[in-house]
Amino acid sequence: MTRRRGLDRDGRVDGQARQDGTGAAEARGTKMRECQIYEGGQWSLLSAKSAPGRHGDMRCPECRDRVQFYTTSRDGRQPAHFEHGRRPNHQAAHDGCRLAPRQYSGTRSRHPEAL
Repeated sequence: MTRRRGLDRDGRVDGQARQDGTGAAEARGTKMRECQIYEGGQWSLLSAKSAPGRHGDMRCPECRDRVQFYTTSRDGRQPAHFEHGRRPNHQAAHDGCRLAPRQYSGTRSRHPEAL
């Protein structure tokens, strides 16, 4: 039995590379493993492995949007990672960041409320 491949919101076949060069893995939604953290008066890179117990503003290194840290899932299937912040009142997500592949429009831009 053959599985029929669907189209994503941009009309591409599932897993197809984007025109801007992001590959199939990014199109499927790989997890953000690094962010920037504001500590000691400066921004520095922070990996998901060293994030537990760290406090401070965390932002996406590409669009500068606020990110949230998620620990490894109990069953170990979901590794520790960062995700772009949740939007109150169902506001539209920023579509200019390659690190948020579900929303990415194909044109890079800074978040309008960047940290």
